[in-house]
Amino acid sequence: MARAITLFGTVSAAALALSVHSTAAQGPSCGPYKAVVKSLAEQYREKPQSVGVIDNNTVLEVFVSDAGTWTIVVTDTAGRSCVLSAGEGWDNNTVIASLPKL
Repeated sequence: MARAITLFGTVSAAALALSVHSTAAQGPSCGPYKAVVKSLAEQYREKPQSVGVIDNNTVLEVFVSDAGTWTIVVTDTAGRSCVLSAGEGWDNNTVIASLPKL
C-alpha cells in the first residue's frame, strides 16, 4: 500500500510540475475526467488508444490522434484527471523485439 501511495504521489507531483508548462499548449492540465477528454477531442482530435491500471487508485491512458499527436493522462478514483505528458509523432506500428538465442 505504501508503494501505491508513493507512486501516486510521484505521478501527482510530476503532473503538477508539468501543468505549469503544458497548460497553454494542452488545455486544462487537471480537471474532471470528462472535461479533460472533451478538451483533447476538440483541440487535438485525440481518442483513447491504450489504458493501464497503475494501482488500485490510478488509471493511465494514452490518447492519440490520426495526425500523430499523443497525450498521457492519469485519473484517480475520484475522477480527477491530469495530463502527465504530451507530444507528436505517435507511431501505432507494433515492434516485436527478438531475443538472441542462447
